[in-house]
Amino acid sequence: SRLFDGEFYLELQSFTPQNALMNLRLRDLAAAHRIPLVASNDVHFITQNDWQLRRILHAIDANTVIDKVQTAGSREQYFKSPAEMSALLRAFPEALANTEKIAAKCHFAFRLGRPIFPSVELPAGETGFSYLWKKSFEGAVKRYQPLTSRVTKRLEYELQTIHDLGFAEYFLIVKDIADFCRREHIPCVGRGSAADSLVAYVLEITQVDPIRHNLYFERFLNPERSDPPDIDLDICWKSRDRVLRYVYEKYGPERTAMICTFNTFQNRSAIRDVAKAFGIPEDEISKVTKYLPHRHIGQLQEALQTLPELRALRPNPDMYREILNIAHRISDFPRHLSIHPGGIIIAPDYITRHTPLEKAGKDIVISQYDMHSIEQLGLVKIDLLGVRSLSIVTDTLKLIKTTRPAAVGKIDPDLLLKKSAELSPLDLRAIPEDDPEVTRFIRSGNTMGCFQLESPAMRGLLRKMQVDNVDDVITAVALIRPGASGSGMKEVYIKRRAGLEPVRYVHPLLEDVLKETYGVVIYQEQVLRIAHRVAGLSLGQADLLRRAMTKSRRKKEILKLRETFLRGAVANGLTQKQAETVWNFLAQFVGYGFNKAHSATYGTIAYQTAFLKRYFPLPYMCAVLNNQGGFYSPMAYVEEARRMGIPLLPPDVNRSRIEFTCERDAIRVGLQPIRDLTAKTMRAILKERQERPFTDLFDFIRRTRAGEKEVQHLIKVGALSSIHPSAPQLLLQTQIYFRNRKKSSVTEFLTAGTSLPPFNLFQKVLNELELLGFAVSAHPLALFADQTARYDTISSRELEAHRNKTVRLVGWLVTSRRVATSKNQFMKFLTLEDLHGLYEAVLFPAAYTRFGHLVRSHGPFVVTGRVQSRLPGEANLLVEEVDVLQLDREKLEMNLFLSQIDVNI
Repeated sequence: SRLFDGEFYLELQSFTPQNALMNLRLRDLAAAHRIPLVASNDVHFITQNDWQLRRILHAIDANTVIDKVQTAGSREQYFKSPAEMSALLRAFPEALANTEKIAAKCHFAFRLGRPIFPSVELPAGETGFSYLWKKSFEGAVKRYQPLTSRVTKRLEYELQTIHDLGFAEYFLIVKDIADFCRREHIPCVGRGSAADSLVAYVLEITQVDPIRHNLYFERFLNPERSDPPDIDLDICWKSRDRVLRYVYEKYGPERTAMICTFNTFQNRSAIRDVAKAFGIPEDEISKVTKYLPHRHIGQLQEALQTLPELRALRPNPDMYREILNIAHRISDFPRHLSIHPGGIIIAPDYITRHTPLEKAGKDIVISQYDMHSIEQLGLVKIDLLGVRSLSIVTDTLKLIKTTRPAAVGKIDPDLLLKKSAELSPLDLRAIPEDDPEVTRFIRSGNTMGCFQLESPAMRGLLRKMQVDNVDDVITAVALIRPGASGSGMKEVYIKRRAGLEPVRYVHPLLEDVLKETYGVVIYQEQVLRIAHRVAGLSLGQADLLRRAMTKSRRKKEILKLRETFLRGAVANGLTQKQAETVWNFLAQFVGYGFNKAHSATYGTIAYQTAFLKRYFPLPYMCAVLNNQGGFYSPMAYVEEARRMGIPLLPPDVNRSRIEFTCERDAIRVGLQPIRDLTAKTMRAILKERQERPFTDLFDFIRRTRAGEKEVQHLIKVGALSSIHPSAPQLLLQTQIYFRNRKKSSVTEFLTAGTSLPPFNLFQKVLNELELLGFAVSAHPLALFADQTARYDTISSRELEAHRNKTVRLVGWLVTSRRVATSKNQFMKFLTLEDLHGLYEAVLFPAAYTRFGHLVRSHGPFVVTGRVQSRLPGEANLLVEEVDVLQLDREKLEMNLFLSQIDVNI
């Protein structure tokens, strides 16, 4: 740099056995050529004791054990004090002086806090503001007919604020990306606080009407706030890479980058990595770490000794004590750099003037600063997030168009498709709101596979709430969040809604604001309304109040805002005591409030998915399976389809595509789920059968060039049943072929007289579970029919009728959740499945301590307990006893024999 023009130094390292001689040689070289010396310290850790930690980190990085690490350097590479450096380099006083001289010259400072907005190409004669104004009013005319003065005034206010804060070009860029998605038929919906903006709505960036849902622009873009927000776009996950390519091409790779994120060592991953560095086998580590709770790593020592799941595995305490200590040290250390799931930045000029870059996977250029540093720099980011549920909606509409299924009810598929096509690839107006049948369907809790509505807690909440319309669904999306649930707000809301508790308002002025939520603050926008209504604060000031109250570190700011609030409330006619009561009420709930704009966006999409599942169950469930579901594993969605009366057909080399497909009134399993089947073989199958169907095993192998394991797996899951009905016979022929394919008499072996019977149901289900991850021929419980027949059980749909009674059920584990009680004990929630549906079972601490070690697999389990149901539709089982069912060993051995036929020819 110009600061050091003409200055050249030779560097001396602090004395270690490795560099002492080198320093002497450098001194002689400097003297001979009249070059000044400078002292430095090659620092890699803070204290000498950290050297061992560095060795472990290098072992983790190299995926090896500590003893093999050769790259961790010397113990002397720690951060030495000035006294230590002076003592070590006392023979080179001029070098030490030069170090101080250089340090005194160095000065570097970022310019932080000023927004750095991207630039955009505009039509001739237009500024960013004028063009945004024009496009906004064009959109408003389409959205609102007629265009009311209320809409016009709010639009003008928002546009002026956007202009004053310099956001016009930013809005135009986001609109350009959304327009690209519409042109390319890629689902795209703006979410989060951006949905508070009317401008975003009329530009078709967002899909939720802020006027209809009483949303406030200041929650998104506050003229009194210094830090700028960003706009989040949810995009079909299959097409996200296409959208990213468009942004890079449109705005140039020299101006565009994704944001990085620093992946850090977390509890279980830190323990796993350290244990591997100590040489503990991977499978042994997994047996321990998979059951560890998501607690602070310092609390895991106790968990290792007390968790029921680890009872039979109780690990060596001394060995794991050292591992835990080291894992505790590296907890939250950066592990590696990766790509932020959505954040992209566009600079007004060369992006390297603002942030350092590097290349990540798929040649994507990323910033070396994470989102927090980017925000401080002032670069405004756009989040482009891949969302599976948008793809499910679009894929369902495509399947409706191509398969023309009969709708369940009076919904006309042609009218739905016509309206959808007239609007956009995914416009929430294409599907009607508040259909009574859909509302009834959501109220039943049969919403597995529906966006945001499928978790056990949410399905229970929908039943408890007895939802009446789409607004209730929006409320449910907010209530299910940890804040609302943990604060008790959710239970208060449910009781008041059900009439079990009176609705109270701490002051009459709050009734108008909180009437829709029964006197409870659920949404952040309600905080703004209360502060505005009660204390006369501007909406901008009210949003500052909301933000300050959610951040405990802003105590001085809160005290100042409290005085402003109290003064304004008293001026509005409240007594000092009433004003303080309202303030305390707000302080109690504000931290748990949820952004209504976000909830409205997600709640509306959730309603759409429920609509499609209710009226078009076959294409909807096919789309769910093709987009890898959501909350649950593919097995759970397969069983949901079966419960809905949708037949499942096995993979078939002459019929299946890569993905699941609708075939008449059934779903045909695709080739993709088959374990170890390569993409090359799948492409060959599809290509070859276009010419003619496969006629026999030899014809299939010869034309596809599939490997032996691939052929065996295809046979075991029934994919070659259309060629020959007996899978064991085909397995026998496969072994004969691959062991004798160089002989001229292969065809003779293939037509050998040996005859083996087809697999029975037990054998089919077992193979499907192993190679597909789910069962096609029957529910996995079919494997245990003999054992379950010995128990006196009820079905899941009978739970409500046995309220407060002790019953027994059979269940296949779908998912589980472990939580800590207020007394720091553990309990567990199980979602179990029988042939009739899902049900929830609860193991309180005593039952969890007794039986938790059994719940380490899918089961199935026989659970005994008392039925609890405080509100209609919320019945669950309080578990008192758990038994695990075992496979019939004789049948299992027969299946292994038939699946692994070995003929020595």
